[in-house]
Amino acid sequence: MGVQRVQTHNPYLESRADEVLHERLLLLARERPRYRYRRLRVLIEREGERVNHKRRYRIYRAAGLCLNGRSADIVFA
Repeated sequence: MGVQRVQTHNPYLESRADEVLHERLLLLARERPRYRYRRLRVLIEREGERVNHKRRYRIYRAAGLCLNGRSADIVFA
């Protein structure tokens, strides 16, 4: 006898986890503005959190962090 997905799915917990990941992606992207979502994945995984690539990219896009080519300002020291 299986359990229906509706009974085990809690959208509140999912949205809260998305908010935490969203804040973490924003913080890392501000620290390293040229890093894209694949490199940010490495930083997040080093902190011990495993995140599905589709979910990570969806949150990355929703945060407005996608770079178009060389659209970010490059500062030369």
